[in-house]
This record gives sequence, C-alpha cells and structure tokens, in this order.
Amino acid sequence: MPAAAAVAFLAILTFGCSTQSDGPLQAPLEATVTPCVQYPGSDVDPCEHLATWRLTRAHYDWLDELIPAFPFDTYNDLKKWDASSWCRRGVCPLFFVRATVVPGSIRCGKIYALLFLDDAKVNIEKYPADDSTNMWSCYVDVVVKEYINGTGPQRLELHLTNYWQDPETESDERMRTLAQGSYGVGLTEGREFIIPLGRPYNLAMAAWHWLHIPTLDVQRTDDGEVVVVTHWARTPVRGLQDFTMSLTDFRETTRDAMERYYRYTDGRIGTSETHPIAPMNASKEGLLSFLRDLGGFSVDGVAPVTPVPPLDHTTPTRQE
Repeated sequence: MPAAAAVAFLAILTFGCSTQSDGPLQAPLEATVTPCVQYPGSDVDPCEHLATWRLTRAHYDWLDELIPAFPFDTYNDLKKWDASSWCRRGVCPLFFVRATVVPGSIRCGKIYALLFLDDAKVNIEKYPADDSTNMWSCYVDVVVKEYINGTGPQRLELHLTNYWQDPETESDERMRTLAQGSYGVGLTEGREFIIPLGRPYNLAMAAWHWLHIPTLDVQRTDDGEVVVVTHWARTPVRGLQDFTMSLTDFRETTRDAMERYYRYTDGRIGTSETHPIAPMNASKEGLLSFLRDLGGFSVDGVAPVTPVPPLDHTTPTRQE
C-alpha cells in the first residue's frame, strides 16, 4: 500500500468511527444565566470565596508571558501573545465563556494521529510512534452561562490535555485520575469559571481547548459581590495581594478588548494575512469551519472529530 494511502487508511480507522452526536450539546444559549447557580444535583458552591486562584498547583516562570496582566488588560494581552507567536500556536483566546464544569464528565481516549501546523504547512504524526508509548487525550464538559464574546451552544465539550503513557500501565481509569489531577482539574467540578477557548493544537480534534493559564475563577465575596480572580493570586512570591475585578467590569472590559483586537487584525486571529478569520460562533459547525480554514481537512481521510464522545448528552434546565 502506498504511504499516502496508508496514512489515509489509518486516519479513516482512527477518526471515521468516532462521531459526536449533535442534540443538546448544540442547543444554542439564548440568554445569560445568573452567576453562581448551583449545578443540578451538586452540593458544590459554584462561587465559593477563596481569595485565591483555584486551578493550578504550581507556578512556572516560562508561563509568565501567558498570564493576563493586572489590572486586567485583555486587549494588550492579545497583542502581546500575538507578537510572541503564541496565537499562531493556538494559545490565544478566541472566546471567553462563563461556565460551570459538569461533575463526572472528565474522560480520556487514545488518539492515533496528530495534524499540526508548522510554518503554515499541515503535518501529520502517527501514534504510537513505537511500541513503548500511546497518546491519550482528555476532555470535560461545561455548561455555558454566558458568552463574553461571540455566541454558541449552552454546553461545550472541551479538550483538557494530552498524555503520553506506557501501554503496560495505562487504563481508562488511570487516565481519568491523571486528568483530574492536572492543573487541579478535579477541584473544578461544579465550579464556575471564566474559561478562554483556544483552537485545538491538533487540527484533527473537534473540540475547543481550555486555556488554563488565562482562566479566571468566578467567586462571590463575603459581601455578595460576584468577582473574577486571576492566576496572579497564586504567585505570592511576587508580593501581589488582591487580584480581583467585578464580573460586570470584566465583562465590559473583555468585550471591548475583543472588538478592538479584531478591528486591529481585520477580524483575524493575528495580524498576519495568512491567519484565518476568527470564528464568531463556538458551535461544532463553527469549529469545523475554522479547522477547515486552518487546513484541518487537508489530509485525505482525516475528518476532525472527538475520539471520546460526551458521557451525558442531557442538558440541565436553565436556572435564573
């Protein structure tokens, strides 16, 4: 079998049998939901006041350039990430959503091919590259309460992270445990966050990527004000104390920033004319169209889909 045909055949086997059902996941969000509504059946306070940033347990200096500035300046953050090439690598927020993490929805599955951009060219890697390691990809569902910018469905399936795992020790349960531990994700179930959505690094993956570092906690202060808390609240080594902004101010600042940024880029995800137009809708169709513009359908037989279907397609009744 010729090499190109083998790659196409592998891709069909890998991705062609894994489909994501539409249904409730794609029902559009038609109205903003009041902050801090408890997830049905959960006893977790979605906006518990901690006066700290909950998501990651460690700080790494090389991540500094991705941490949003404080006071919040989303517009300049986007320009900074664009200039440093992070946007070209997919680490650039396309949407900001206020959402609650669905308890019990973390799951993982093996992936067998990776499509990635390198100097505007789409390349393919096959997994496992040898007999020693498999690649796993992990996901979580969130119920969207508000699109800070853009529009989309009321429930999204998000990519969390990838793992390279020894076949002798791997298992679905093992991967799930790892995924729950990464960045403190197990602490997020039932909690409310401002989640920035980036494009998947793997152009064969039909799920938005949860950008962890620019994520913001949604918390209610002791006097009842709903605020967002930045990653800087977990870096006391810098002598920084209080890194919060009211949800109302953050919403206005971020919407204005996204509008200004897209005027600056003529609607693209970066200033280069080779970058595609940024998506305005976070639906599956919006994502697939964006992946097509990036070259995600450029390898015969590789149609971007999620390897692991959602565990539960039910959508909770919207609560005010």
